[in-house]
Amino acid sequence: MTTAEDSHKHVGDKPGAWTRYRNSYEKLPPGVQLIGLQLWLPFFFVICFCFFYVLAFHDPTPKDLPVAFVGSSSSEVADAFAKQTVGEFDVTTVATLAEAREGVRSGELVAAFEPGTTTSTLVVASAAQYQIATLAKTAFTPVASQLGGTLAVDDLAPLPAGDSFGTVLFYVTLVFMIAGYMSAMFVGLMGGALRHRVRLAIIAGVAVVLPLIAVVITHSIIGAVSGNFFEIWGIGALTVFTVGLVTNGLAYFLGRFVAAGALLIFVFFTVPASGGAIPVQLVPEFFQHLHPFVAGTGTIELLRRAEYGVGPDVWSAFRIFAGYLVAGALLTIFGKKLFTRRMRTAAITGKRPSMLATAQGLAIAAGRKAAEEAANSAQGGGVGTAPSDGDARVDTSSVRVQAERDGQLHRDHRDHRDGGVGAPSGGPSASAVASASE
Repeated sequence: MTTAEDSHKHVGDKPGAWTRYRNSYEKLPPGVQLIGLQLWLPFFFVICFCFFYVLAFHDPTPKDLPVAFVGSSSSEVADAFAKQTVGEFDVTTVATLAEAREGVRSGELVAAFEPGTTTSTLVVASAAQYQIATLAKTAFTPVASQLGGTLAVDDLAPLPAGDSFGTVLFYVTLVFMIAGYMSAMFVGLMGGALRHRVRLAIIAGVAVVLPLIAVVITHSIIGAVSGNFFEIWGIGALTVFTVGLVTNGLAYFLGRFVAAGALLIFVFFTVPASGGAIPVQLVPEFFQHLHPFVAGTGTIELLRRAEYGVGPDVWSAFRIFAGYLVAGALLTIFGKKLFTRRMRTAAITGKRPSMLATAQGLAIAAGRKAAEEAANSAQGGGVGTAPSDGDARVDTSSVRVQAERDGQLHRDHRDHRDGGVGAPSGGPSASAVASASE
């Protein structure tokens, strides 16, 4: 029975703009609500593709590419070359050809040039940076001609015939990244109440199985990758688990928007900043500054080491992974605490279910109503017309009550299974959990 005090309270409380918007939105057909609540993803993709791919790749420009001239007598030629290519190359000199070769192999130099009266030698590593190796050949051919000779190219890591542009390892890296974030995204979205060890066990299992499938296909079936099978599998497992751990932690904070966070970190930042698709020296400086920090850099460097023996030492890649593993562990530990606190707060305050939870409940109820009407029509012997989505109107409050009952039954079953104590009255409801995870 409604008291005068309750009536006065309801009359005096004016809903805010957000509440009015929600009330209006929830009058739409449930299917329309669900679609509208997920349309942020294509908008997100369009914007990110423009800013991270088109912006990064539309005008690749060499800037301060590190090259070296070999021998003390080459300083005059080096100075002339530096003046002709101001801003494009960062020119230095090294004492011996062996020193120059080691610099190119490690990635400290993109090319090294040894002048000669009849034949000049250009040292490159196509497998490390195909586009830059090609650019270096174009830049140094006139220098060799001016010295009265021809240019001989010493390619320390030539690309195989099946990967003439050097992009295979980048796509393998992308496979590992996507495998890690997608699997952990579903763990985060659907396993909110699971214990740490269960979530991590799932991620670890995926980190073993999915890279194995990828390596079997790319290495043993297609033959695009020819390095040590188990080494590449190990790199994939490390990548998938690391990406999965971070995504798992982010899910506690971002809820259903975890896909946006994971895509930004492991795909949209990785593609231009890792140097896998295009050498990092050719993209805008913003992405060059990110290069030492994106997870894809660690994966692509390890793969190049395993496949071609070029690139920085493996410890630079392991340092990147160590940083992400620590970040993922911290996000997971503190994220779980935040998630639990949100559930309790939502239960105590009686927080309204999230818009997505409400729309899902309405859609389920609408489906039940349509099934009941179809069954009644069949029993009556008539040919019923299935109600349209717009006809299936369900009271939001009834959906919330049912969700709370279902949530209490689930918690009682879980507590009985774990040997714990059932949730007290007023404990977190299913709707509160959904609201907290969003």
